[in-house]
Amino acid sequence: RVIVDSLPLIRALPFPRASLPIGYVLIELQQLVMSMIVLTAIVLGSGEPLTWYWLLALPALALLDPRGSIGLANISYRAGALVFGGGHVVLPLLHDALVPGGWVSDDTFLTGYGFAQGMPGPLFTFAAYLGAVCAPTHASPLWAIISLVAIFLPGLLLAGAAMSLWGRLAHASAAPGILAGVNAAVVGVLAAALYNPVWTTAIAGIGDAVVAIAGFMLLQRWRVPPILVVVLCVVTSVAIAVLG
Repeated sequence: RVIVDSLPLIRALPFPRASLPIGYVLIELQQLVMSMIVLTAIVLGSGEPLTWYWLLALPALALLDPRGSIGLANISYRAGALVFGGGHVVLPLLHDALVPGGWVSDDTFLTGYGFAQGMPGPLFTFAAYLGAVCAPTHASPLWAIISLVAIFLPGLLLAGAAMSLWGRLAHASAAPGILAGVNAAVVGVLAAALYNPVWTTAIAGIGDAVVAIAGFMLLQRWRVPPILVVVLCVVTSVAIAVLG
């Protein structure tokens, strides 16, 4: 806020203005690295091996910093750990954790979701957007990285831990039934996510419903590129709001 209020003075200074936010991020990274060095020294000095219960350190630390980067990392990690069947399942998990808690508003959340839908890549990258908008001034890059790494980390850990058990699980007689039940639950979660928060917060009238149906038809019937559909829907919604 101080930088924004002093833009004329900053523009007059003979140094790259981008160095201010970059410098802040580097300071935060330096503090994070120092914390990791101390933690590593404690682990090596005590001779305690890294086991699964070390994962409890993140929610424990989040109690000390519930509104900071660690609290956000805990939310992202928990959402990533509970997801099965596709990135869209993470939507209600992140929404219920961030919107009622005052991290972001419904409009900000759905705006980022719309842009994430129009971009290539996994929907989990939506976590980077949430980290950026939840961050304090000039800490957006760092918080985006923390949130993105935290939401991908559970899947990476699970893949590494289950690699040796995969062959055994694949031949288990109960495995197909378990996966079928989980997949059915995922369909229900996706339907719930479509209704709340997407439908309940984005569809406020007949005009919004028409735009949503038209966008769906452009995607499914005529295979229009998603980013173009997002732009067309935004322009149409703005036009309806202005004319209405």
